[in-house]
Amino acid sequence: MRECVAGEFAGGQEDWRGAALLAATCPGFSFDVEEELVADDARSCYNCRYRRWTRLSFTCMQAGRPMPGSCHDNLAMERS
Repeated sequence: MRECVAGEFAGGQEDWRGAALLAATCPGFSFDVEEELVADDARSCYNCRYRRWTRLSFTCMQAGRPMPGSCHDNLAMERS
């Protein structure tokens, strides 16, 4: 089971479909420079300039709020 760290994308570093789905609805998405693009899906959180890699996943630095799909969101949904 993956370690859950608040504020990180819950899918880790290889949830290609999840990162693409999340980016598809993100109003703050912005392509990173070509050297930093890692996903085949062009619009993916993995290809966003606001993505910052962590040891297990990444965080979003764009919104200034907990990112959708993060462990923080998953914990909030479990409590409601």
